[in-house]
Amino acid sequence: MADRAQEPKRIANVLTIAGLDPSGGAGILADVKAMSACGTYGMAVVAALTAQNTCGVSGWQPVAPDFVRAQIDAIFEDIRVDAVKPNRMKIEMSLGDGQTVDAKRSSVIARPSSCSIR
Repeated sequence: MADRAQEPKRIANVLTIAGLDPSGGAGILADVKAMSACGTYGMAVVAALTAQNTCGVSGWQPVAPDFVRAQIDAIFEDIRVDAVKPNRMKIEMSLGDGQTVDAKRSSVIARPSSCSIR
């Protein structure tokens, strides 16, 4: 029997579905940084583009629902997804037909990620 201490550690793959904040303080850039700090592999689906900085949002543009769906499908076709972190926007709005990631892939639980950083 192999020693469990010698088994490679499985890194969790976490998918965030959010907007792109070009300043990196929110949205997918902030999520992926937090996921990395927590020791997970962060992946992202862009659901909206924003024009913003540290002072506020001056504009935003949603990504076409078909393209959001294409991004999600591409990830799930190739990569094991252990968790999905939806952001402030409703996924239903992004997908356009009320279908959520939970309904689409019932094995994936949409929940916020958390970790302790010291």
